[in-house]
Amino acid sequence: MPGLFGIFGMSSVALQSFQNAMQTVGHNIANAGTEGFHRQRVELAQGNPEFTAWGALGTGVRPDSIRRVQDRFLESALQRE
Repeated sequence: MPGLFGIFGMSSVALQSFQNAMQTVGHNIANAGTEGFHRQRVELAQGNPEFTAWGALGTGVRPDSIRRVQDRFLESALQRE
């Protein structure tokens, strides 16, 4: 992805990744009071590097997955009730 357009492409993917993360935060806030709702977290990962004659070039960040976050201690306490 060398060159100016490669940099624009990498920036675009990074912005989309963080936009996805912000939408997930909004989803968490909107559903915070919903019974049974579990918070979600976006996992970001590095892009695959491109190897050139000068070495490896990073390709930025990309969304990897959205994971549900839960408190195992709290869940086990609720199940015992």
